[in-house]
Amino acid sequence: MLRKETIMTRVFPTIGGQRGLATTRQLLRASWTPGSLHHLATTSGRRVMPRVYCPHRGVLGEEELLVAAWLWAGDGALLTGARALVRHGLVLPAQPRLFRFVVPDSRNNRAEGMAETLHAHHPPASRILGGLPVVHLERALLDAARGFEFVSDDIRAITVAALQQRLTSPARIRDALMATSRNGTAGIRRGLRDFLGGAWSLPEVVLSRLLARHRPTIEFLANPRLCTREGALIGVPDVYLPEYSVALQVHSRQHHSGVGPAGQDRWAETVEGDARYLAHGIAPLGVAPSTLRDRPTRFLRLLDAVVSVQSGRPPADVIIYRARGEAQAAAS
Repeated sequence: MLRKETIMTRVFPTIGGQRGLATTRQLLRASWTPGSLHHLATTSGRRVMPRVYCPHRGVLGEEELLVAAWLWAGDGALLTGARALVRHGLVLPAQPRLFRFVVPDSRNNRAEGMAETLHAHHPPASRILGGLPVVHLERALLDAARGFEFVSDDIRAITVAALQQRLTSPARIRDALMATSRNGTAGIRRGLRDFLGGAWSLPEVVLSRLLARHRPTIEFLANPRLCTREGALIGVPDVYLPEYSVALQVHSRQHHSGVGPAGQDRWAETVEGDARYLAHGIAPLGVAPSTLRDRPTRFLRLLDAVVSVQSGRPPADVIIYRARGEAQAAAS
């Protein structure tokens, strides 16, 4: 007589913060068996990562894949690198590819697909962002740089952006750099120097260096506040040439198109901002980042033409406040 096997219906546990996923350990505690896990992975569900299961075969989004990688990394894992920078609120030059985690020193470095772990002798400080424990921004920046997630110039731009958005501070960046070796940190160090020099983005850095190298006799200020003598703000150009009253603006699609947080048309604001300079005797000159990068000579010729027109004219009657509260100067 054949014995019928009783098939027990098992409930896949719902665990807060895990996006519908569960680990082998969690499933075994919920009365699953190795055999039932194998059956799940080969029928209605799947094994997303080693020891991480999903109860269905539908498409998993980025958040689900991130949580799966975090569960695979194990207890105490902290998100780091580029994906941690996104968690902190930064917009990156490209979509991060790796899922990187810092784990306690008792574990070895591991890699599985696009996920990897880095063991740390001393667990870094962390905070919960979007439901996951994430290292502080400075550590994430170091790990992104040393893990070659971006080229040095991109790391430099990310550093400037983090400082400009006040997600970190020069002191915190300095402390993080002093606590580690210099290997792989060149982009961060350049970005810090750029920011302290008044630049707010990498194209502005390129613009300043272009002027310093090819037009060394022209005085220029990075991101000064230009105000009327009554104190009304005229604008904050990316670079200002006080001798010639020329405001240089780097107009990128990323920052000057679309709708702003208050519902305003960003491109309209850009055009109107340039017009405000004209009303005060200041010549605005816009340039695209791609022109600075690919055709700098073309921009320099255009700049020379504007400077030639402005030469001999009295300086605009404005008050100049240098970036970040430096010395104040008035037009003569």
